[in-house]
Amino acid sequence: MCGRLKRALGVVRSAPYDLSVHAEGADITPDPSSKPPAGPGRVATLPTVGMLAAATRAPLTIEPDAPLRKAMSLMMMHEYSQLPVVSGKSTLKGLISWKSIGRAISLGAEPGFVRECMDREPPTLRASDRLLDAMPSIIRHECVIVTDDAGRLQAVVTTTDLSELSHSMAEKFLLLEHIERQLKLFCENGWGPEIVPRLRAPGESARKVASVHDLTLGELQRACENPDLWALLGVSIDRVVFRDEFKLVVEIRNRAMHFNPSGLDLQDIQRLRQFERFVARLVDPGATPSGTSPRPS
Repeated sequence: MCGRLKRALGVVRSAPYDLSVHAEGADITPDPSSKPPAGPGRVATLPTVGMLAAATRAPLTIEPDAPLRKAMSLMMMHEYSQLPVVSGKSTLKGLISWKSIGRAISLGAEPGFVRECMDREPPTLRASDRLLDAMPSIIRHECVIVTDDAGRLQAVVTTTDLSELSHSMAEKFLLLEHIERQLKLFCENGWGPEIVPRLRAPGESARKVASVHDLTLGELQRACENPDLWALLGVSIDRVVFRDEFKLVVEIRNRAMHFNPSGLDLQDIQRLRQFERFVARLVDPGATPSGTSPRPS
């Protein structure tokens, strides 16, 4: 152990933070916080309605002259509360819903066709609209039609879609927070106060770093790239395997922080759950990771 500690100290003393010299195939993703702020020549990508998963799915539609029985059957079969009404391929004519059907009947009508009980001016949003600005409209109307910039039907977005997005984002951030906390617990027994302050990112020398709990996720990632520092952790886990999976987790974190729609999927959630369980067992082999139940004996 003393030899490993001396080698690790030799690395951080001779070249503070330049751990890539000893990293095999290092391709480190920086923290979002370490990136320069937006300024002239930099364009920030704002979340839009089109980034919602529902906004990328072609909706089930019906024609104005279709029998009402057909619309009701489709809504019941697919468990939808509404259907866009179109003519041709994508010319929007209105929206039929259980609410619009009930309203027509309550006013004494006996509709037999979709056109007789549809909303002819349903609330619409463009896919390019800012999501933050659009959310109140989605919540107020419970369902909105999404069109492209040419006004052609693109999708239907409901409050359920917002709820699913909120759940996905909340779970993702909670898993990331727990992974980071567990990683720091894993590293603290191997990296003492004589090493940790030298693991700060370049330009961060003024920041107080007394223990691994003061390091960022990106700094932890870079430190784990170093074979000598990795050896101090005293585990038989292959460093390259760990490095590759850790890198994917940091990429998921970066996509989540920047609301990249390509990251908002079940595969990311599953990967985070898996890595969280793995790291939890490194910290405490007998522990039950969060979100799981002990297996019966």
